[in-house]
Amino acid sequence: MIHVRALILLSLALILYGLSPQAAAQTRVSLADPRIQEGLSKLPKRTIAISNDPIYEGAQRYEGYDLKAFLTWLSRYTSIPLRTASITFIASDGYWSERALKDLPDRPAVLAFRHLGDPPTKPFRDAIQGNRTFNPGPYVLVWEGAYRDSDHLPIPWSITEVILQRERIPEPLLPPGRDPKTLRGLELWRLNCSRCHSINKFGGSVGPELNVPLNVTEYWSRDRLVQLIENPASLRWNSKMPSFSWMPQGDREAILRYLETMREAKICSSESACLRP
Repeated sequence: MIHVRALILLSLALILYGLSPQAAAQTRVSLADPRIQEGLSKLPKRTIAISNDPIYEGAQRYEGYDLKAFLTWLSRYTSIPLRTASITFIASDGYWSERALKDLPDRPAVLAFRHLGDPPTKPFRDAIQGNRTFNPGPYVLVWEGAYRDSDHLPIPWSITEVILQRERIPEPLLPPGRDPKTLRGLELWRLNCSRCHSINKFGGSVGPELNVPLNVTEYWSRDRLVQLIENPASLRWNSKMPSFSWMPQGDREAILRYLETMREAKICSSESACLRP
């Protein structure tokens, strides 16, 4: 009788919180889904101030759902415990930002739904990056304070979907041999490169796939890859790729070693084979 009562109370709590228990495998959710919208509407809201905003520049303020509350809610929704989870934010243009929750900084953050100062009818005004105009809505991940490259803060905008999953490295990303330097390169690649690029079809789609059907080191010389990583604009005018000149040379070398090693770990080696799911 006690167990039955406990199950009833748990079900009622989930219903009242706007949740729908799902199987752990169903981790990818669209933030436009009405069920997700209903759950989000019940989360606490807060205002965040940034001193050097990467979108509109200068000091800016945003309103959004408290990130910790959002992650707790998402954990309950997906039945995946936060202590063993990683989160991926997916943008409308294919940008892919993944991070283990244990590695997220302990500082205030929100899943922002509004840039303060813009009219309610248009929560985010258009922004300009290079010669490209874009709108950062419907959601932006915003951290309080100042942004520094060394903080490795995930700062995706135009977020439309999120994935919560048990923290593990997908098998197609693991290099053969798995020596420490190559694994270090994998860690650095996931942190800095996977947001825009994919390997074996895992990762973002803003930039090109780097391993299949040809590995990038098979058609770019090592010297050119070093130059591209240090200063993309020296090879591609108005490049969307940021410079990684701030990264220690040893870290850049580890990423290149990982890319070179992955030539022996392709999941497909022709266009037709790579088109298959």
